[in-house]
Amino acid sequence: MMPRLAWVGLLLFLLVVALAFVDFQVGRVAGSTLGFVFGQVRDEGNPLTIRPYLDFVGAGITCADTTAATECTIPMTDTKCLWFEHPTAVDDFKSFWFAQRAVTLTSLWAESDQTVTFMLQVDDGTPADVDSVDLAPAAGTAEDTALDGDTTMATGDRLDLDLVSVANAPTWVSICWTFTWND
Repeated sequence: MMPRLAWVGLLLFLLVVALAFVDFQVGRVAGSTLGFVFGQVRDEGNPLTIRPYLDFVGAGITCADTTAATECTIPMTDTKCLWFEHPTAVDDFKSFWFAQRAVTLTSLWAESDQTVTFMLQVDDGTPADVDSVDLAPAAGTAEDTALDGDTTMATGDRLDLDLVSVANAPTWVSICWTFTWND
């Protein structure tokens, strides 16, 4: 009769051997664009050498070298939103969001039930518009992905909202900004 520890060791050995010959996919949901694959690849030059790999399917992650340990570039994009009721032209919000690390703003999006004209400003002590043209969703949505103002935020910089005007008594507005992390 084998002791219990020997059985555990044998099972672990069999698991390692099985993993060495089988690739498997984890975390992939049917129809999704993001998942990851983990497995092993045999080295073509030496069939006894097996190297592990991890591939994030559809995530845009790029690595300089797939055969050795290397740094990979991971796109870090995020979107934040501000929503409030009954906007008026005097609703200028100062420092309503701050950058915990350096970011670059890449787009603005907004939606309202009436016309709300506004601009976000990067505030590092002196507010500067993110774009040269105010965004104005008029009973629907508006988006700007070609920002030509101050889009770079250093760690600790804040976002301000400059609400320029409203028309037709809007009851709500949703304002979103998308950014990439710089470090």
